[in-house]
Parts: sequence; structure tokens; C-alpha cells
Amino acid sequence: MKKVVTYLLIAPLLFLHYQCSSKENQRQISSEQTEAQLNAEIERQNRQTWEEALQLTFSDTDFLQTKQPMCDDAIAPYDYHTGLVGDKAYNRIVYIKALERAQKHLIAENNQLFLNLTSGADIHISEDLFQYIAELFTDWNQWIEEEKFTIIKNENGYYDIAPRNTNPE
Repeated sequence: MKKVVTYLLIAPLLFLHYQCSSKENQRQISSEQTEAQLNAEIERQNRQTWEEALQLTFSDTDFLQTKQPMCDDAIAPYDYHTGLVGDKAYNRIVYIKALERAQKHLIAENNQLFLNLTSGADIHISEDLFQYIAELFTDWNQWIEEEKFTIIKNENGYYDIAPRNTNPE
């Protein structure tokens, strides 16, 4: 009789445990599906954002300004909290165009590059964008000094830098 009572008590507990495990598995599968759908939507939005940004065209007289104050985060690959590109795609296109404008005003002397401009207004870009690019050129000069890079002229005939060949042959 004790065995029967024990089985009668244990059987419902096992059934309840199975039900809980099954529901937990269903929740996990549902959570994985939701995450996959969210990732697919983020990827779709990012692709669309980049397609729109790559269609942007600016003349040399258009004023260039990023949608947030210019900094490394403004042109980061994506927002690290949401995974979305958002304004960063627009900011990158604006930054590249502004950098090209500034490169037209670089002078090379004594194995260093000098920017022949006094402000962003000289090339129709925001001051924060100008300061960011001017700091980049300071970094370039440091890398040239450290012999990590060398000064070259790019396909448009403007000064640029390229990594030094460090492989001895």
C-alpha cells in the first residue's frame, strides 16, 4: 500500500515537472525566434539606411555637418546598444566628403603634412567636423614620424598616407 501511495504522489510531480520543462523549452524557442526576427529587422533597416546614405551627393559649395557633434561615435559602424546604423551612415558620408575637401588643402613639407586652412568655413564644413579632421592630420603626421606610414598622392592628386612596407625582401 505504501508503494502505491508513493507512486500516486510521485507520478503527478513528474508530470508537473515535465509540463514546466516543456513550457520552458517553448519559451526558449519563442525567445530565439523573436531574437532572430529582431536581428533580421535590424539588418533590413541598416541595409536601407546605407542605401539611402550612399545615394547622397554634395556639391563643393554645400555646407557639410554631421547629424550629431563630430566624434568617433558619430561615425562608428553602428549604435552599440541597438545595433542600428541610424545617422551614422549619413555622418560617414559627410565625413568622407569633408575629408576629401580638406585633403585638397594639404601641403607636404619636411615629410609632414600641413593643412592650409584656418576654419571649417573655408571649405563649407562645420567647425566640429573641421577640428576632427585637423586632429586626424595631426595623427597622420605622428604615424609618418614613427615611420608607420608614408606620404603619397592619391588618384586625385591630393596628399594622403599609405602604410610603409615593413616586409623586408
